[in-house]
Amino acid sequence: MLQRIQTLYFLAALVLTIVTACVNVGRFQLSDGSILPWGNAAWWPLMTLLVVVALVLVAAIMLFKHRLLQVRFGTFSALLLVGWYALFLWHGYFTHSVLDATENYVADLRFAPEWTAALPAVAVVMVIAAVRAVLRDEMLVRSLDRLR
Repeated sequence: MLQRIQTLYFLAALVLTIVTACVNVGRFQLSDGSILPWGNAAWWPLMTLLVVVALVLVAAIMLFKHRLLQVRFGTFSALLLVGWYALFLWHGYFTHSVLDATENYVADLRFAPEWTAALPAVAVVMVIAAVRAVLRDEMLVRSLDRLR
């Protein structure tokens, strides 16, 4: 049901996740000054995590009748996005050199994240807001059940 606020929060998180998957989230600067843009498609574990998060968010949107399952899916997607950040930072900051096809050292790298790397953090905030709204709905339904 799209009129529920938590569905809009989940939808916003889904859109942010898809946008993050489609844009460059950082760049590597070589020692000679040239810049290599770096997106999620450049390293498949990051792209895989974002695809899984998007699928979990779609499932959370579709499970609007099962509020507690929606909470679990939302929490799981938030944890996956935090894992994406850990993987993103690990790969970005611990990759210090470029090797060619014969595994010979080519150049030093310096990593700089783009502003689009902040989009998953906004998605985490949206998911947390959605989980809180779902829990609020669940408390309201339970209180109304007690009145009957």
